[in-house]
Amino acid sequence: MAKELKKISILLILSWIFSLLFMLSGLTSLSKSIFGGILVFLGGLIIFPPFDKFLVEKKKIKLTGWLKFFVFVGLIVVGMSIVNPLGDIEQSNFDSATSEPQNFNDLPVAKSNSQNQQINYKFGERIVHGDWAYTFNNMETKSEIGENVLGSFIGEKADGIFLVFDVTIENIGKKTDYYLSDLIQIIDNQDRVFDHDSTAEIYLKDGESFGFDQIQPGLPKRGKIVFDVPKDIKGNLRISKGIFSSKYVFVSWN
Repeated sequence: MAKELKKISILLILSWIFSLLFMLSGLTSLSKSIFGGILVFLGGLIIFPPFDKFLVEKKKIKLTGWLKFFVFVGLIVVGMSIVNPLGDIEQSNFDSATSEPQNFNDLPVAKSNSQNQQINYKFGERIVHGDWAYTFNNMETKSEIGENVLGSFIGEKADGIFLVFDVTIENIGKKTDYYLSDLIQIIDNQDRVFDHDSTAEIYLKDGESFGFDQIQPGLPKRGKIVFDVPKDIKGNLRISKGIFSSKYVFVSWN
């Protein structure tokens, strides 16, 4: 009995190439944003031929070509925008129209090469920005985060030095929301921007990291955010109003 010929189309080849490309991209993006990386990975998975076969044979689910296309595009666009924000688009205009007037004339300024950073807040002050309120309690430095188990270190060692910020975050919006630690960054006096180290945060004690936490309105959560930075860094914390917003406030830890 003749074996059934297996047809290989251009569409099948492209599905393999792009699915593997985006799944790999999603995995490598986890260090920047766990949520964004997962979305990109799922976008690649949805067009991965073996996954389509698994759904049909094991789950009896058949996704149409157009449905897979729209789900793929949606996951990739949202995931990549979280991993690599393009700045404020429509929200910038909204922020400009609704933001309250502030007088920063008396605030101290940290000079950088290309711009001045206005230091709006210090540790211990309550910072209201967007739908979130922050209070930075303290900061400590560490060369490694983890613990020794049976004589072996399990954790993460800093390439420079870990700055570990103890912060209380409150959802001041009207509904339950997920908090992304990506909203908090460090910008130094050379205008270099540092994202939090999500890998190091995995090795904090239980309940100390925020991860992708669901926070109820009016119920503050206290935790820690970790940055791996050069040992001689001089800069400030920078808090964004939202993923797609370029409206920032700055916090000095010096």
